[in-house]
Amino acid sequence: MKLAHPSLSLERKYAWVYLMNLGFFIVPMFLYPFTVLEHLAMLLALSGFIASYYWAFSVASTHMKRPILTMYLIACAITTTNPASITMFGFVAFFLGFAYRMRIALLGLVGILSTLALLHYFVVNTWTWFAYYGAALSLAIFVIGRVERARQQHLLSQQRTDLEIEQLATTLERERIARDLHDTLGHTLTSVLLKAELAQRYIHANQNDAAHQHLTELTDIARTCLKQVRESVTGYKHGGFDFVMQQLALRLKEAGFKVNVQGHLTQVNRAYETPLVLALTELVTNIIRHSQGDDVDITFSENAQNIFVEVHDNGQVTKLEWGNGLLGVHERIERLGGRIEVETQHGCSVRLFIPAANLEPSQ
Repeated sequence: MKLAHPSLSLERKYAWVYLMNLGFFIVPMFLYPFTVLEHLAMLLALSGFIASYYWAFSVASTHMKRPILTMYLIACAITTTNPASITMFGFVAFFLGFAYRMRIALLGLVGILSTLALLHYFVVNTWTWFAYYGAALSLAIFVIGRVERARQQHLLSQQRTDLEIEQLATTLERERIARDLHDTLGHTLTSVLLKAELAQRYIHANQNDAAHQHLTELTDIARTCLKQVRESVTGYKHGGFDFVMQQLALRLKEAGFKVNVQGHLTQVNRAYETPLVLALTELVTNIIRHSQGDDVDITFSENAQNIFVEVHDNGQVTKLEWGNGLLGVHERIERLGGRIEVETQHGCSVRLFIPAANLEPSQ
């Protein structure tokens, strides 16, 4: 399934906090001798600006064009009355920096700076530093908008990664169950059919004892089949974890990596199998996305105290950042009572240590 790329959006519950900056526009209304009409004009502009501001907060970034343009026009119009409108231009710069890609955002910022310069030289004659303060404020808040955009893009990227991992884990689990059911039911139903036919023949031949014997065996086979199906669906059937590892190795090979899997783990409890599988899936996903290497080694070993898993690739790592991927692995392993180590001297090695008490002995 192809994942959609959602638009960015701001958290509206914090919108009122940023509006406190409009105090720089409101304070002059009480300090200078404006006329009644000027006060009404400023109140009307302030009301329209706040409405447009919340409008921008309530829509996705792809639909912010009209509220941004409305705020810009209000700021231009009220500058002739109150030059503290530079605060409004700062808000416009923030939304431009947040809503658009760098090229378009920079063009918008240049437009704001040009507007401030034109207003300074042709309209504002009461404040010498109007354009300079306005430009500095707009630049600073524009940067804040870019930072917020980058933060939300990172969060969305991580959400998509988590969703991909969950979907992959679900798909692998479904494939494992389907394989187990096929292997179990295919053989068992053949035995059931054979026993039923034999019992029917003995009944027609009035050999009731023999028929009873086959019907008894048929009941036992059905009970065993039901137990195996339950084990497959609940994940306790041996082979599930191995199957997942085969699928992960296949993903790496399809991405162009040579894969070497060494060692074997005894059967993992269902409560610990899923987080361990998800952790390994995240590591494989990180390798496919970020590694510059072409060789991956996955090693399993265990002793009386711990199990040990190492995922190593030969890609060169110049700088390792603990992004949400590795943090997610760390959190999952930590919940199992284990720990994680990362080494980047020769490629990248991620080692997982998990208490052996979290494993079931092989059957």
